[in-house]
Parts: sequence; C-alpha cells; structure tokens
Amino acid sequence: MSNMRLLKFYVPKFYEIEKLPSMSTEEQLSYSKVQLPNGLDYLPKKLRYLHWDTYPLRTLPSNFKPKNLVELNLRCSKVEQPWEGEKACVPSSIQNFKYLSALSFKGCQSLRSFPSNLHFVCPVTINFSYCVNLIEFPQISGKVTRLYLGQSAIEEVPSSIECLTDLEVLDLRGCKRLKRISTSFCKLRSLVTLILLGCLNLEHFPEILEKMEHLKRIYSDRTPITELPSSFENLPGLEVLFVEDCSKLDNLPDNIGSLEYLYYISAAASAISQLPSSVALSNMLRSLDSSHCKGLESFPRTFLLGLSAMGLLHISDYAVREIPQEIAYLSSLEILYLSGNNFESLPAIIKQMSQLRFIHLEDFNMLQSLPELPLCLKYLHLIDCKMLQSLPALPFCLESLDLTGCNMLRSLPELPLCLQYLNLEDCNMLRSLPELPLCLQLLTVRNCNRLQSLPEIPLCLQELDASVLEKLSKHSPDLQWAPESLKSAAICFEFTNCLKLNGKANNKILADSLLRFRHMAIASLRLGYEMAINEKLSELRGSLIVLPGSEIPDWFSNQSSGSSICIQLPPQSSCRNLIGFAFCAVLDSKKVDSDCFRYFDVSFQFDLEIKTLSETKHVDLGYNSRYIEDLIDSDRVILGFKPCLNVGFPDGYHHTITTFKFFAERKFYKIKRCGLCPVYANPSETKDNTFTINFATEVWKLDDLPSASGTLDVEELELSPKIICRANQIKTP
Repeated sequence: MSNMRLLKFYVPKFYEIEKLPSMSTEEQLSYSKVQLPNGLDYLPKKLRYLHWDTYPLRTLPSNFKPKNLVELNLRCSKVEQPWEGEKACVPSSIQNFKYLSALSFKGCQSLRSFPSNLHFVCPVTINFSYCVNLIEFPQISGKVTRLYLGQSAIEEVPSSIECLTDLEVLDLRGCKRLKRISTSFCKLRSLVTLILLGCLNLEHFPEILEKMEHLKRIYSDRTPITELPSSFENLPGLEVLFVEDCSKLDNLPDNIGSLEYLYYISAAASAISQLPSSVALSNMLRSLDSSHCKGLESFPRTFLLGLSAMGLLHISDYAVREIPQEIAYLSSLEILYLSGNNFESLPAIIKQMSQLRFIHLEDFNMLQSLPELPLCLKYLHLIDCKMLQSLPALPFCLESLDLTGCNMLRSLPELPLCLQYLNLEDCNMLRSLPELPLCLQLLTVRNCNRLQSLPEIPLCLQELDASVLEKLSKHSPDLQWAPESLKSAAICFEFTNCLKLNGKANNKILADSLLRFRHMAIASLRLGYEMAINEKLSELRGSLIVLPGSEIPDWFSNQSSGSSICIQLPPQSSCRNLIGFAFCAVLDSKKVDSDCFRYFDVSFQFDLEIKTLSETKHVDLGYNSRYIEDLIDSDRVILGFKPCLNVGFPDGYHHTITTFKFFAERKFYKIKRCGLCPVYANPSETKDNTFTINFATEVWKLDDLPSASGTLDVEELELSPKIICRANQIKTP
C-alpha cells in the first residue's frame, strides 16, 4: 500500500450535476458503496491521484501529506474542511502544492470555507461548483488558471483576487448571493472568460481601471446590472458579450463600437431602448441579437450602413412597421431572424442579398406577401404569418420550407428539386399540394382541414440502379446504435387531422398506396446510397407515411388482428433479392383529455429466424420509432418500409420466419390490425443495370404452414431445388 500511486472510487451518476442542489448530503452518499464507520487513518504518501466521489468523512487523515498529488477530486463528498486543525490554515508542510494540477470539491455541500494559505506552483484548475454553503471566496495564490465557483454562496469577490494573475477562467454562474466584485479584478491580466450568468443580486459591473487585453468573453445574462461602465474601452480584446434578460440594463456603453474585435452581442430581452451609434462603426460585428427588447422602438437606417461584416441579425418585438432599404448594406448577412414585429412587407431589395441563406419570420400579423427571394436561400421559415396569402417563386436551392400556422395560404408554388423538409401544419386554406421533389425527406401535413388530395406520384421513381443495391448491400443490418449523424434520415410523410382526406379521397389514397409506397422505398434507398458513397452511412432507416383511415391496403396479403404478425418467406424464391419489408398498422385512436401530451411514440420491431438443416440464425433488424400527433379523433393508417439488404441468407435450403411487432406508447391507443409484405428487387426486363421493386403476394402466415411447430421438414425443402440469392450477390454488368 505504501507504493500506491492511484486511488479512485467513482460514481458515474454524479455527472447529472444539475440535480445536486436539491439533493441532500445523505442522498448523495447513499450512491456510494464505500463507507468508513471507523474513520480513515492512513493514505499512502506517494499517492499522486486521489479521486473519491462521496468521500464519507469530514476531513482527510491528519497524517496525510499530499505533496506528491497531481489530482485531488473529492466530488460530492461530506468534507467540511480538507485537513484537521484550524479552518483558516493548513500545516506548513503542505502549504505549497508543487505538482497539483486539478483540485475539485464540486458538490461538497458541507464545505463552508477553504484554507487561506495554499499556494499552487503548477497551473491548476480548482472547482468549487455547487458548494452551496461556501460563503467566503477562497484566499489562495499561485498559478490558478481556472476557478469554478458556480452555485456557491459567496457574497463578494475580494480585492485579494488580484494575486491570481494566471487566472484564465472565472466562473461565478448562479452565485445568487454575490453582490460585489472588487475593481481589483482588473489585475487579472490573463483572464479570458468571465461568467456571471444568473448572479441575481449583482447590480453593478465593476469598473475596469486597467487594460485587460486578454478578456474575450463576458456572460452576464439574467443579472440586475443597471449599466456597463464606459471603462469597457479597457477591454480591447473583447469578442463576445452576453447581457440577455438583464431587465434593468437600458443601454450599452456609447464607446462599445470602438472594440475592434467584438463580433457577437446578445442583448435579447434586456431593457435596452437604443443602440449606441458607435456600433455602426464596427467592422467586426457579425452577430447582433436584440430580440424581445420591448423598449427598442426604432432601428436607425444609419445603423446599417457600416455593418459590412454582420452575418446574423435577430430583431423581435419591435414596434416599427418596416425594415429600411439600407438592410442591403449588410452584404455579409447570412441569417435574418424576425419575429413579433408589425412589418407589412419586406423590402424588395432583399433579393440582392447574395449571402442570405436563412430567413425566419415568426408571428407576423400584418405580412400578406413576400418579395422575390435571394437565389441562394436555403431555409425559409414562415411561422404563424396569419395574413400571408401567397408565396413568390422559391429559390432553386431551397432545402427547408416551414409554413406552420400560415392559415390564409391558399396554394404553393412549384417546389424546388432540392427541398428536403416541408412543414404545412395548420395551413387551413390549402386544398392541394404540388408535385413533391424527389429529395423530400420529411413532409408534415397536420390540421389542413381543406386538403382534398395528395400530390401526383413522380413517374421517374419506378426503377432503381444496380449500383445503389450493390453499394447498400455492403452495410451491416445491425447498426441501430450508430450515431445520429451517420444514419440516413427516414423519409416520413405525415397527414393527420386532414378531414377532407377521409372518405372517397382516402379510398383513392389507399388505392394508390402501392405506387406511392414504391416511390418512397426507392427514394429512401437512393438517399442512403448518397450517404454511403460519401462514407457517411451506418444505418439505413427507410420510409414512413401516416394517413387517416382504418383499412390496410389490399396488396398486403398477410394481415393479422392485433399488434404482431409472423410470416414465412417462400422457400422457392428463385434469385429474388429481398431488400426489405413493407409494414402497415391501423392505430385505433380514442379521444383523450386535452391536457395530454401533444405527441406520442409509436415503435416497431423486426426479427428474422433463418433455419437450415444444421443451425438456426436470428437477425435483429432493429427497433424504430416515430412520434405521432396526439389529440386526433380518427383512426390512422401507418405504412412503412424497413430496408434489409445484407441479411446473409444461406446458400442452401432454409426456412425464414419474419416477426413484426408494433408498439403504441400510451394506453389510450391500440393496434387494431397490422400487415407485412416482403419487398424484392428484380432485374428489369427492359433496361440493363436496373432493378424494379416488387411486393410479394404469395407469402404464408406462420399459422398456415404445414410445419407450424417450427421444426424443419427436409422433405418440404426438397420439393423445390431453388435458393434465395443474397443481396450482396447481385450480379451487375
């Protein structure tokens, strides 16, 4: 034991640090299995790393000399003072830490003070976050580079802080008792980041009496600070300033525009009534968020003339009625976010803003139309623009269009070929949709009460290139735990609470469902292929469509009551290449209370059991889910396609049983019926290097099979000498 270098008792659950303030010390300690009812007499002198979550004693052993420690971490422990003796000091033998680089008492609720005579020789990070009873600022010295005191009970940052000349980060977030910061803090010549977020009693920002050339970021959100001093000019390196929700801050320093490196100002929901004219002189300012500043009644035209570097402009809840033409001077503007304004129109000159990629307009009660849009626009979000009646031609490279709450919009223009996301929730006046682009991944149509039909089906999505199947067949089917960034997006079209789609219209939808489904299956495979060739694919998700209705389409020859079904794939599948399964379920919706959650989760699971003469193999095809809108009175039909291109069927004779299960998250809903249909890709008879998508109709439910017991009958297999070709054996010229 005397030669021990490392000792660690680790409780991972305490990474949920946000729960600590409401957790008693006893509750913290209950997570630890290490208890010391007789105390602790000894720790090795050569110990270099001591990490003990929920250390159960008031102090460390009195004979422990931590002169060799590199890290001391007593997170969430019962420590009241680290060492025995007077609280104000520690033994002279351990006053100087020569090697210590990390010291953490994070979440030690019993810690009320810290020794005042500690000196740190090496650069060290010290963490007192969530020490909710620590009242006094630690009187320490030396090369402290990061000091975390968030959620502590300190009331003052004293003048003695000036000795921490190597300090780079000072984190005081959530120190609700903090009332004063000494002006000596300007002696912190190395300080880069100052965090005062949520200091609810800090009314005055300290004067900056000397230049602090390295201070780059100040976060003082949700503080009662009444003003920022003019001495801000002594922060020549300031880059980021946050004063969000500072309800008593009514202005910014007049000279703030002279800070040549300041590129981001967020003053959202502050009391600012006027922006300093010096801001217009800034050549570096790239982002300005003045949203929800109720007192800001004007947006000076001259303000826009000098902001050539501005990339993001967020204007919300202004009382002005128009955006000046001078907005075109923002030649670098990429994101324009406007909400809660009384603008009746946008200036026509907006078309000339060649860098603009994102326009977000929300809660515009007066806006009736839009001018021509910039050609390079990729995102157009028009939320709750209740008077908007028409749209201009959409830019050819638009990828996302959100029209939620545009309940006076009667029609849509031609949709761009690159469009991937389209949201039409609460577009009550829409009666029809234009042809959907091939790249569309997510279509949400909710509460469109006048919608009478779905878009026409593109004729070009009837065949699939052999290269698509060849590439996708190389990916494993068992990748459901892959990172989201490496999963292909599931193509999902949702039509809920669209009353006109019921009845005759819905019957036509179901009649067209086979063609529509083929379109979506091919589109999802092509989408996966695009990701695969860029080596960004690890899971292929497929497609889903949600419609009003209570019938499973007739082309699902395998149907069952309830939420699960088992079928056996034909043993005589001569070189037909299985690429996935079509599935269908009817969701029985009962009216529920309006205070329920708006969405609920529907999940489905696939499993293959492949039996040969010598073995039984199980293939889990994954577990997928989809949020469906709640509070809908009618039944819904859910149609989906689950790809599986690389199952690895044996070359010899075999039986394959497929099990499909459907789950509804809440007890209010049940699955009335479900259906399952294998999907194959067969070589085209008319075109080389292409495949057609076909849906099997001659498949048997497991209950109908001669060998329903699950045993493998060799004589049954020998009736046909045909085999199933594996997807990775697809022959391509």
